[in-house]
Amino acid sequence: MKFKNIFLGLCLISALVSCGKSSEIGKTVSDKALNPAPLGLEIHYANINGVKEKYNNVHFVKSNELDQYTGGVVLTASGAGFNVTGLKSATFIFSKEGVLEHLGLVMNKDVVAMEQNLSAKYQVISKNIDTFMGYGQAQYQAGDTVIKLIGDHLAFNMLVLYTYKPLFDKSQQEAAEQETKSAKEQNSKF
Repeated sequence: MKFKNIFLGLCLISALVSCGKSSEIGKTVSDKALNPAPLGLEIHYANINGVKEKYNNVHFVKSNELDQYTGGVVLTASGAGFNVTGLKSATFIFSKEGVLEHLGLVMNKDVVAMEQNLSAKYQVISKNIDTFMGYGQAQYQAGDTVIKLIGDHLAFNMLVLYTYKPLFDKSQQEAAEQETKSAKEQNSKF
């Protein structure tokens, strides 16, 4: 009986230890992906270990500072090693727990083609694209992720941003509050 209790205790400890290690396992895309998975990395599911394991040939540079909105690690990398034509750089922002909350891609500018690609995959929220001049902005949503396409008129690059919606909302709210504060400060000078 005593041996059986010791054996069950060891099994329980082993199970708890293996549960504790599960957060260290690299995650990239869930079985039932609810959010977009640019570069094969699902937003709000993939973790920092999964990113590094999937792209072990990529040199990531860790920021000296944590992200102001998530409090998590920020990694950047050149476009080399991701096997995406026209990708110049990628920025990964993680939560405090190491979960991917934002992926920003800097790419060669082809706003019209990218807009067509994103419109076919995601729900269009807003779109202001000049197809003749090849610039503009568009916003999409899929699951709990906001996708933004930004291609300024005179720029040579465009941005494709994938952001977990609560993080996106938080950053938008803070930007609006800062803009209101700045406007009040300017108005008080006159």
